[in-house]
Amino acid sequence: MFRLHFPSCIALSLLLGCALLPQAVSAQDVGIAAVVNDTLISKADVDARIKLALVNSNGQSDDQARAHIYQDVLHQLVDETLELQEAKREGVTIDDAEILREYDDLERRNKMAPGALEKFLNDHGIAKKELLDQLTVRFAWNAVVRGRYGPSLIVGDDEINEKIKEIKAHASEPASHVAEIFLPVSDPSQDAQVAAGATHLLDQIKHGASFPEVARQFSHASSAATGGDLGWVTPSTLPPDIEKIVNQMQPGTLGGPFRLTGGYYILVLVDRRDGSASDEIRYNLTQVVFPLAPTATEAEAQATLAKAKAMTANLRSCAELNALGNKISPDLSGPIGDVMASQVPGALRPIVEKAKVAVPFDPLPVRGGIGVYMICGRSGGTGEINRSAVENALIDQKFQNASVRYLSELRRTAYIDLRN
Repeated sequence: MFRLHFPSCIALSLLLGCALLPQAVSAQDVGIAAVVNDTLISKADVDARIKLALVNSNGQSDDQARAHIYQDVLHQLVDETLELQEAKREGVTIDDAEILREYDDLERRNKMAPGALEKFLNDHGIAKKELLDQLTVRFAWNAVVRGRYGPSLIVGDDEINEKIKEIKAHASEPASHVAEIFLPVSDPSQDAQVAAGATHLLDQIKHGASFPEVARQFSHASSAATGGDLGWVTPSTLPPDIEKIVNQMQPGTLGGPFRLTGGYYILVLVDRRDGSASDEIRYNLTQVVFPLAPTATEAEAQATLAKAKAMTANLRSCAELNALGNKISPDLSGPIGDVMASQVPGALRPIVEKAKVAVPFDPLPVRGGIGVYMICGRSGGTGEINRSAVENALIDQKFQNASVRYLSELRRTAYIDLRN
């Protein structure tokens, strides 16, 4: 198994999810990559999406990388074209003001100053209007799915109560925190091609590409919407073939590609817990240390502190923090493991108690330099289950399942011609 590292990158998840959608064009103007009903997808459309995918996932951008993901990107553009066509058939319209609000929210979520997102797009050859247009498509597709499946997407009190009961029943059982990327093999003749694509994605991740962004961009599982994250799952809830693989993995490792039912999987075992119950809160911690000599001046210390703050501020996973630590100071950085609340040093305890999971602490002086801690998980304690969070998770799951079914129907009835 390869020890997993997540690099820091700008997490423009919405941008990845709805990037450059093809427009109706003339076959005489550009090379044609595919025809979807009455819409042409040009090779220029595919090339633009490939460029964007590699930029946002922090993957290597070379001819080999582009060749390996060409088919995956093309299939995604076909799906998005079908979504847009269906939205038009249903007469769905979206308020421009709503799209602008989403654009502004996207900029704020990525901790960008006003105007910084547009500059980021321009620096990579993408006009702001293209992102606004694609946010519109995303909103339109959501509206189409909700319009068709509306009543079935409602979550009742009985469902919420049953889910909370299930969570409590399994709270003391062993569980694994798993993430996945799934590439389907719909035609046996394409098995080797899909395998090569999966191997390339695995190599990209090993060399610094962000697993969550690769999952959002390329995975065909419903978990793609959450960066491939399945959350904490008990053995009985996993398919037997995946459960067998996960049981053989070590926490923090990446494995695959595995040829299982339906296609190829790339799996990450983020963490594992034994299920032992405790009334005391237990924190799973990791850290990165920016080295500082004992003889360092105040100016050098302040410069190192500023560097630590700048390089960790946008990290949103322990894997990303560990990857940074592996580059900065592998001997000083890395997972600390589980620490009971009573074992946390007194000066650090108030900070830990208020901290959020997967959000870096402000830099602190530690032995050997300036350290940045992060909570990877929190367990134990007697806190109540958040009912609203359970309800939202159930709604999201229903919506994703409905979206997948709807899109599958559109594929079956559409005219799709993929060109070489």
